[in-house]
Amino acid sequence: MTQPLRIHHQDKDYFYQLISPRKLTRETTEIELLLDNSSLKLLKNEAGWTVSGSLEQSREEVVALIVRSLASRYGI
Repeated sequence: MTQPLRIHHQDKDYFYQLISPRKLTRETTEIELLLDNSSLKLLKNEAGWTVSGSLEQSREEVVALIVRSLASRYGI
């Protein structure tokens, strides 16, 4: 697991940690992470990154911000 990372959305802080893989590259197609102590799996397809399973609308916005954060941090 990596160090906790933080994003801020709608006056609230969200903390997340990467579970796997340990190193992200442009070839990464699956990311597991913990968001506020719940596990999420992100999958990459032709349209971009999606969440495996369903989420409520507010969580979808937070996950979209996490993907943007990871993309700028790791170049994925």
